[in-house]
Amino acid sequence: MKIKYSDLEKLNKQALKFAREDNWVDALECINNRQLLLKELFLIESAQLIAEQQLLNKILDDIEKTDEKLSSLARDAKIDLTGKIIHLSLSKKASEKYQQIASQR
Repeated sequence: MKIKYSDLEKLNKQALKFAREDNWVDALECINNRQLLLKELFLIESAQLIAEQQLLNKILDDIEKTDEKLSSLARDAKIDLTGKIIHLSLSKKASEKYQQIASQR
């Protein structure tokens, strides 16, 4: 059942109409029905908000996990690059040393 705000307005108008006619039993029944609809509407909207909050929390968790993975990859890439730079530097030094020894012969 889809609750509409127009349903609440109709119950308000009916309650006023019954009150003007001094039909207090029907007026109170309309007011009670309106309160029940309001409670139902509140519960539905609360459930929707809770579902949206859970979805947002999941999205935030996914973002944090992705961020952690990216940070880890960046760290690994930096370590790998640093290792390659050190290797190239050592290779260059070794090559220079070899050429120096070769030129002395």
